[in-house]
Amino acid sequence: MEKILFISNHAGFSKFNKPYIDFLAKNGIKVYNASPGIEVIMNCVQIDIPVSRNPLSFRNFVSFCKLIKLIRNENILNVHCHTPTGGLIGRFLKLAKPQIKVIYTSHGFHFFKGAPFYYWVTFFLVELLLAPLTHAIITINNEDYQISKRFFNKRTYKINGIGIDLNRFKPNSESKKSGRAKLDINDELFVLIYTAQFISRKNHLFLLNAFSKYHQINKNSMLLLLGDGPLEANLKLLVDNLKLSNNVKFLGYQKNIEYFYQLSDVAISVSKQEGLGMNLVEGLASGLTIVASNIRGHKDVISQSPGNYLFDLDENCFIETLCKINPKTLGDDNQIMRNLNSANKFNIQLSLNEMGKVYSKEFNFQFSD
Repeated sequence: MEKILFISNHAGFSKFNKPYIDFLAKNGIKVYNASPGIEVIMNCVQIDIPVSRNPLSFRNFVSFCKLIKLIRNENILNVHCHTPTGGLIGRFLKLAKPQIKVIYTSHGFHFFKGAPFYYWVTFFLVELLLAPLTHAIITINNEDYQISKRFFNKRTYKINGIGIDLNRFKPNSESKKSGRAKLDINDELFVLIYTAQFISRKNHLFLLNAFSKYHQINKNSMLLLLGDGPLEANLKLLVDNLKLSNNVKFLGYQKNIEYFYQLSDVAISVSKQEGLGMNLVEGLASGLTIVASNIRGHKDVISQSPGNYLFDLDENCFIETLCKINPKTLGDDNQIMRNLNSANKFNIQLSLNEMGKVYSKEFNFQFSD
């Protein structure tokens, strides 16, 4: 029986990998999933490792030793690693068992156009040193693909992210009305939605300060924030200080986020750095207008999507972009269709098909039609 080991340093990453786990299991491949914590995921063997995002943490050495024992005892020859520390540990496994093949998926290199110079000195050099231990690299945006192909590995592939379920994310005018009623949101309000962890990279501090100024221009605006994270408490204090408590709703981590897209008008992202803005794809598939920072990963999603907006990370640019949108013309059928067409290339089935081709070529897996 063919076997594969997934590795990541993110406790909830297996939910993103689930369609791939199911796809592999359906084709008779035994899947092992190593990440911090145990989740109830069917069709795989869960391995709890104390991996840390800090690459120098001793916990990563403990994780490395545990996985060496696993691949030797289970005779695992194929490893697919995700996330920076997961990618580091996964590729070091090749030093302990040289015959394994390791694929690394980069969800956005930490070195990119506009990144601080020391990012290039450190992260680029680390990736360069790990390249000989990497059988193939998967990228999810064009900038990373070009860099990887040129400097790291000729066996570099590009897919359109992990993909989304287009049956789940779709416009629904009835849900918009009923959803707003449940959250006590007036039908006339101009509702912005941002789904992201409350961490520095997602740039909520910029967003709240900019929104406070925009709200002075458009009093009928509201901001929905979905997610959780270490900065949440401080951001709630900022909202209180800005006297926006009635205009900004913190809705926490939600499993049914499609419901919240359906009651919104505009999906936004003010992130400083992304591999690929899947929250923007979810917004497109839900028929929403998109407003996003002009960065790698966002450009891959909407640069070819008419009627949506990229802005430079400046408060005035953000406000001017929002002011270009006429709330009365939102929901135009032609614009919704253009957005749905733009979202189609991120269909989960297309991503599964592309990864199936990669696994066939690099791991010699056989898949049924």
